[in-house]
Amino acid sequence: EAELDALLLVQAALDASEGPHLLLYTSRSEARQQRRSLSEAPESLTGFGAYTECGQLCQTQVRWLEGMLAVVFLALTTAAGMTCLNVLNTPTGGR
Repeated sequence: EAELDALLLVQAALDASEGPHLLLYTSRSEARQQRRSLSEAPESLTGFGAYTECGQLCQTQVRWLEGMLAVVFLALTTAAGMTCLNVLNTPTGGR
């Protein structure tokens, strides 16, 4: 209901304005305290249940997976670079 009152005040200010431009500034300090994070949402809203938490084992597995993805990416880029150099007949330095 407080939001409706605030919107009605804004609407009244807009109706009372006579100029072609209107600058409206609002501030509400308690709005930051009322924001909710996803971790505080009930399980029925997120749809993930208990899977939203990541413990020590989960963190280890995630880091391992990130490392493996980085290695695969580097291997693919190296293979692509070597293929491009081979197509151009670039000397490798060996005799």
